[in-house]
Order: sequence, then structure tokens, then C-alpha cells
Amino acid sequence: METKLKFSMAFHPQTDGQTEAVNRTLGNLFRCLIGKKLKIWDLILPIADFAYNSYVNKTTGLSPFKIVTSFKPRQPIDLVPMAHQHSRVSDSTFASHIHSLHEKIREKIMKNNLDYKASTDLHRRLRTFNVSDFVIVRLRPEQFPP
Repeated sequence: METKLKFSMAFHPQTDGQTEAVNRTLGNLFRCLIGKKLKIWDLILPIADFAYNSYVNKTTGLSPFKIVTSFKPRQPIDLVPMAHQHSRVSDSTFASHIHSLHEKIREKIMKNNLDYKASTDLHRRLRTFNVSDFVIVRLRPEQFPP
């Protein structure tokens, strides 16, 4: 995958859409979990961390926990004693499983990005400029530090 480094200013996360989306999601999560009890936010952090990492992402179709470990995180209901049948897998089998899982996720992300681009491009039109064409440039003071 191609990555680009983009610098952003403090309190201006619009440069990075992924960071903006994560901040919005975490803000909503904390508002729901904390409610009116603002002084307990530090006690809510482990719960919020677990909730965020076990939530299934729309793009990948998997939770961050499952992407990293290839296992579904254990929920409180999983602690109820039940007959489990465990199987041991070798490290090479596990490594190949994780590798194939990451390939599938990479393909899903690329497909979703292409779909988003196609839907966004419906509302855009291609404009080409030539040398000596007049254009309007909007410069804002916050883009240029003193």
C-alpha cells in the first residue's frame, strides 16, 4: 500500500481523515460510557479500550483485536463454564493464517477505498490548468505560523 506523510497542526486533525474518524468515534464512545459522571473518566478507560478493540470495523469486517491476534476477544459470557474443545496449532500454521488474514483485510480496505473514491468522484469534475491561467488562491493565516 502507498502511504504519504502529511503534517498537521495541533487542534487541526482535518489533515488526517483517519485520525479525525477515530477521534469522533472515541468521543462518542466516552460520552456514552461516562454520561453525567465526569469524574470517573479514568476508571472508564479499560472499558472503552475493550469496547473499541472488540467492535467490528465496517471496512475490514473484523475487530482490531481479531486483526492483531486472529482470535475473537472473550466477552463476559465466555467466562461461563462450558465444554470447550481446544486444538493446538503450530506456529507456522498460525503465522500463515495471520498472513492470509492480513492479505484479505488489505484487499477489503483497497476495495472500500476504490468504492469511496468512485462515489466521491461522482460529485467532482476534472479541471486542468495551463501555464499563465488565472486562479483564485485562498490563504488563511493559520496555515502559516508566525
